[in-house]
Amino acid sequence: KIGRYYGCKGPPPKELNLDNNANIYEAWHRWKREFEFFLVTTETDKKADNIKTSTLLTCIGHRSRERFKFFNVKQQENQPIDDFINDLKTKAQECEFKELTESLIRDRIVCGVSNLKLQERLLRESDLTLDRAVLLCKADEDTRKQTDEIQKHTVDSDNKIGAVKVNGKYNRKQNNQTRNNTKYEQRPKSKYFKETKGSKFSKFKPCRYCSKLHDRGQCPAYGKVCTSCGKSNHFAAVCLTSKRVKQCMLKMK
Repeated sequence: KIGRYYGCKGPPPKELNLDNNANIYEAWHRWKREFEFFLVTTETDKKADNIKTSTLLTCIGHRSRERFKFFNVKQQENQPIDDFINDLKTKAQECEFKELTESLIRDRIVCGVSNLKLQERLLRESDLTLDRAVLLCKADEDTRKQTDEIQKHTVDSDNKIGAVKVNGKYNRKQNNQTRNNTKYEQRPKSKYFKETKGSKFSKFKPCRYCSKLHDRGQCPAYGKVCTSCGKSNHFAAVCLTSKRVKQCMLKMK
């Protein structure tokens, strides 16, 4: 039918079958030469690549097409290992591998897994069986899931601890500010008030050197000479020497 379709009296090459050939290499090259002759005879070799590809897939046969699909199966990103293995087993049923089915599925698992570290682990196994390969793949998947969960919980815990620390500092700052405001509001509005410890201003009464109220270190009598006793740093109004002299004179009277 294919020969008549392409306007050729000669038949196309027979469906590729390598199962019963002792020398697979020779069998493949023999079939390839016959197919190339068929392309030339039908002038398909001059047509577009997609037409030549379709002709190849038609001539090579159903079994070879399914085997091509099987040997190109790879585990997709985030694809569960069970889905990957089941896909291989399903495709293998159409390939007629017979007694080679398990060993070829095993080989495809090794070549097709997406995790390179797992692939290295499988390659290090001596006498690797299909069951052993499946077991190692599932164990690796479970381990990675558990690791992801642990890391996720660790990050969440760190974030919560950080939030508590930040909020704790903020709350302490707010509480301190509230206490300070309360103390300020509760101060007596007296002419002679007492400042808290560490304040810029100290607790005081009228200055004994000038008899006035002022900030610490701001006494106007500092550096001045008393007109009563001649000593420095106080005014005559608060001069203790003159007060004692007056008291003595009063007693003498």
